[in-house]
Amino acid sequence: PARQRLPADARRADPDARATDLAAIAKGHLSYEMRTLWQQVKDPRLNYNAWDAHTSDSLLEAALVHLRVLDEFLTMPAARTGPNRPRDNVVAEHYTGTTLAGFLTSDPAGDDELGDINAQLSHLAVRRRGSRLWPVTDMACRCGKAMQQFVTAARPEFKPALSEVRIQAGRLAGLCGT
Repeated sequence: PARQRLPADARRADPDARATDLAAIAKGHLSYEMRTLWQQVKDPRLNYNAWDAHTSDSLLEAALVHLRVLDEFLTMPAARTGPNRPRDNVVAEHYTGTTLAGFLTSDPAGDDELGDINAQLSHLAVRRRGSRLWPVTDMACRCGKAMQQFVTAARPEFKPALSEVRIQAGRLAGLCGT
């Protein structure tokens, strides 16, 4: 299905967002993120190692954007305030009542996938990696497992709207060990 443009009030969801807005976002934007990540990992035409360096980097960074968006969806609290913390983000807490564990590692003293993704996407940084060094399939697998936990934890009124997310999470989780 095509991406849908949500009404302005649904795009500005806050911690008290209406259930109908959240259901529309789950069916639209959240399903899109999951479906697109699946396609980027499984479609051989989008395999970033099969192209020249420029195209490979573009395809890799597209997958990394979706991974970061989904990890932040799970972990970001709904009640962020301040000029650098927008309150219009829709996050897992809106659906579950609590933040959840992310799937990207975030240990500045050790394995820091989230920091590496941010360096790759947002900064001219020494720690940028070549495209062949990224464990995208493994990260997508862990994303699928984390999103399965999210769907399980979601309040009952959101379960129907999360059906596509549940399907895509299962596909991604099925990548583990492949």
